[in-house]
Amino acid sequence: MWNSVISFKGSSSVLQITLVTITVSGLLGCGGGSASTSQNQASIPTVNIEQTTEDQTNDSSPSIGVERVFQGLSFDEPVAMIQEPENFTSWYIVEKKGIVRRFINEPDATTSDVFLNLTDRVNSEGYETGLLGMTFHPDFPESPEIFVTYTATGDLLTSRVSRLTLNSITGLPDQNSEEILLTINQPYSNHNGGAIVFGPDKFLYTSLGDGGSGGDPEDNGQNPRTLLGTVLRIDVDAALETDVTFRQIQKHIFDVSCVTSGCHDAATSMAGLSLESPGTYQRLVEVPSTQDASRFLIETNNPEESYLLNKIQGVTGSGARMPSGLPPLGDELINRVRDWIQTGAPNTQYAIPRNNFFEGNPICPQGKGELECPEIYSWGLRNVWRMNFDNNGSHLWAGDVGQNNWEEVDRLVSGGNYGWNEREGAHCYDPATNCATDFQEPITEYDHSIGQSITGGFVYSGIEISTLDGWYVFGDFISGTVLAIPENSVPTVTPSIIGSTNMNISSFAQDENGELYILDFYTGTVNKIVEAP
Repeated sequence: MWNSVISFKGSSSVLQITLVTITVSGLLGCGGGSASTSQNQASIPTVNIEQTTEDQTNDSSPSIGVERVFQGLSFDEPVAMIQEPENFTSWYIVEKKGIVRRFINEPDATTSDVFLNLTDRVNSEGYETGLLGMTFHPDFPESPEIFVTYTATGDLLTSRVSRLTLNSITGLPDQNSEEILLTINQPYSNHNGGAIVFGPDKFLYTSLGDGGSGGDPEDNGQNPRTLLGTVLRIDVDAALETDVTFRQIQKHIFDVSCVTSGCHDAATSMAGLSLESPGTYQRLVEVPSTQDASRFLIETNNPEESYLLNKIQGVTGSGARMPSGLPPLGDELINRVRDWIQTGAPNTQYAIPRNNFFEGNPICPQGKGELECPEIYSWGLRNVWRMNFDNNGSHLWAGDVGQNNWEEVDRLVSGGNYGWNEREGAHCYDPATNCATDFQEPITEYDHSIGQSITGGFVYSGIEISTLDGWYVFGDFISGTVLAIPENSVPTVTPSIIGSTNMNISSFAQDENGELYILDFYTGTVNKIVEAP
């Protein structure tokens, strides 16, 4: 048990918070300790708030209030809350146990529906395992895809990053469409990351913890030959300007021609080949043509002998030209297919964006490599729990959960090494003194008298709280404290404590107007940041 007193700005007085440790089921922060702690138990303080008469107003920092919204709704262990790109009619709540719920963005909403159910493949037994994040493709709904990160069921504990495609009839993600982009073995049950967002560059950014236990016993934080302890940046579209992959062929040719024609969609599946199914690639490269058993649909490195190319060219003897009932594919698209086959018909699910720090090295699809992994955007991170770009896309803000003493906020940059496990925040960790100094500095940090598990937030861009404009707002899962720093801060600024809650802050959310919301993990409520009373 531990106790401390924290004083911070209120509307007209100092609020003193006395923290008293109790034991309840925990979440994903794991601010210190080791994996020997029970997977379903963690130390969580209660928060007792006492008013004092002492006046300590600091006009340079804002103060806030928090009020419950969508009072007709509550959720089961919510960890994220998002909206579709450019569509603000609904909210989506990610629940740790593997369900995504959707509800109408109206104050009096009382019902939600199940948008996605992955409980059959999500391991949520540990206090830091589960369905941890979801995001929409930035071109949604033109690209009807969502991306999720979760810890998977199975004999080995693994983290997955996957793509799912929405069914054109139901408008819901087709669970059978799951395309696993990354599978990463996890040596311990804690520190599974869970942040997943698209950047203004339309690349996918996702976080992975250092592998767990306490103190990073496998030294993953300072090892860029593993994906653990990093934030990744990958190109999930393999844009037409880059090397051709099966994903590109499927997205830009099959989906808009052969599937659209009705011949090879999931409902029709002409000749037993659905171009929407997870096994499409294997069937194309391993199965002979049903019309000419002596020829394969794709002869890798040999496009002119590939039945697929002959079909889309309308070569005599290959049967009806494909796509049936639609105009022929243009020369550019046909040449894309030809080039793809000529280069071995690769099945890479993602490409490496230009200017990734280790660009040019072989990819690390299983989480480890002989060389530094080119998927890495930033490394030297312990367990990034929530990260988001500011509204103009200038900076990627991340909350990195600390070990024994310090929680930190980082503005992530390509190739940035943030020091873990040589440093915790801006301080030496291992070694305890005279550690290296050539690391990226945290933008801000706070010690464990204030909180023990940071939850990253957003730069406020709303209009309802003028004093908060341009401040990066974040919080602590353990203490419920809400903190902020000006977005133009330089390392290492001291954060302002701008509010207090009795909540276990699992995530922040931002609406179309730039207003901010807080999820309370244990009560399952949605709360809005408002002007201080």
